[in-house]
Formats: sequence, structure tokens, C-alpha cells
Amino acid sequence: MSHKHLERYVYEFGQRYNVRRWDTIDQMEYVVENMKGKQLKYKKLIEDYGLDSGARA
Repeated sequence: MSHKHLERYVYEFGQRYNVRRWDTIDQMEYVVENMKGKQLKYKKLIEDYGLDSGARA
């Protein structure tokens, strides 16, 4: 895991934990509902924030 995306990883695993007891349909509906209006473009994903990406040369 890279420090650059650590916050996203933590948020994702927290969300998975919070809905772990829901059935699959309810989980998928929740995911789709929360995707509306959100987009992570590749340019933003690879943007340099001065943090180590974790990538190896």
C-alpha cells in the first residue's frame, strides 16, 4: 500500500466492514447509490502530492 492512497484504502475497508452483514443486493445498491456524482480520473490518481507512490523502479 502506498502512503499516497492510504486514506482511500482505509475508507474502503471501513465501508466493507460496516456493510458486512447486509445481503449482496443491499450492498450493491449502497455502492451504486454512493457512486453517483463521483469520479476519480486517471490524471488525478497519478498526480504527485510529494508523497511516495510505493512503486518500485
